[in-house]
Amino acid sequence: MLAKFRQAFRALASMPGIGHTRSDLTYRGLLFWTVGEYLIVYRVSARQVEILALLHCKRDVKAILQRRGE
Repeated sequence: MLAKFRQAFRALASMPGIGHTRSDLTYRGLLFWTVGEYLIVYRVSARQVEILALLHCKRDVKAILQRRGE
């Protein structure tokens, strides 16, 4: 699983726009990418990709993002 995460992080670094928005989870301009049963939550700035969370899909992702203010 760790190798899959590393591969996904490399892909996001080289092509940050491959993720998708999830208006059902947040309207804050975050992007999401699925790896197996996990969800990478990230945002893109002018110079970097910032990974905000790596969450199992069975968790209450919306509540977690709200608690974190994201």
